[in-house]
Amino acid sequence: MNSRAEPAPWLIYTLQVALVTAALGAWEFSARSNRLISFFFSRPMAIASRVWEWVWGETIYRHVWQTLAETTTGFLLGVLAGLVIALICYYSPLIYRITQPFIDVANAMPRAVFGPLFILWFGLGMTSKSVLAASLVVFIVFYATLTGLREVDQNVVYKIRLLGSSQRDLLVHVLLPSALVWVFSSLRTSVGFALAGAVVGEYIGSTRGIGYQIALSEGNLDATGIFAGLFVLSVMVLGMNAVLQWIERRLAPWRAA
Repeated sequence: MNSRAEPAPWLIYTLQVALVTAALGAWEFSARSNRLISFFFSRPMAIASRVWEWVWGETIYRHVWQTLAETTTGFLLGVLAGLVIALICYYSPLIYRITQPFIDVANAMPRAVFGPLFILWFGLGMTSKSVLAASLVVFIVFYATLTGLREVDQNVVYKIRLLGSSQRDLLVHVLLPSALVWVFSSLRTSVGFALAGAVVGEYIGSTRGIGYQIALSEGNLDATGIFAGLFVLSVMVLGMNAVLQWIERRLAPWRAA
């Protein structure tokens, strides 16, 4: 008997629903009994009512679309840039040795502080938020891809070259499949950072988006609006993770969880 067998899916879903229900119930009860001050913490029912007003009033859709477009654009730009930079550094150790200190410093910098600069350079529109999101993603993908490329057994590489394989065949059939495992392990983290970059950029300065909606609620001392915005972001994260899982099952079925 396998003592480490995976639990049944229905059990996992049941426990997840029970956990969320218990947490929301305790929150609602604490707010109604004044153990939590609803002005600061709001209530789940009030938050649900606010989200319903947004959905019914159809005003939330343009904000969701704006944040989703910024997140997706920044995510794709960051992934592409990370892959390209990793390949350049892998094929040219000299370039990597020269640029490594600068890459490490750039990675250590809190990119959120560059949000005002990006807005100054690119304006209040979608571009500045996408660039900020990409700056948070690129280093995650870069380090994951470079690690995956370096994990390839060099003996295998030498043997394939002896068989007359071209650099393109080596890249497509050996290097990229090896790196793909590491890249997919970083994508779920990357999409969260991309969303965070877009929202932070909207929070700093924008006229549309979930971050703008949260900032507007904060300016009005509206805790319910802030929590409602966070709930919408949570739904967006779940949706994007589901899309990534679907893509992973198609491109790397052995990695699908």
